[in-house]
Amino acid sequence: MLLFATSVGTIFVLANTLVENIKIQKCNILERKYTWSWSTSLEETKKLRKELGVYYEFYNMEQ
Repeated sequence: MLLFATSVGTIFVLANTLVENIKIQKCNILERKYTWSWSTSLEETKKLRKELGVYYEFYNMEQ
């Protein structure tokens, strides 16, 4: 029983860390989005869109 509680606790901590990392990543992505300009390369734009898409998919799952 104790082992089970410990593993559940570990999973909770890992999930919490993942959410925190995603929040930090979201801030980084949004910062980059606002510094986007016409000189931003097409590849970077595609990458940014992909990252934002991944974030919003996760965010919608959380709601």
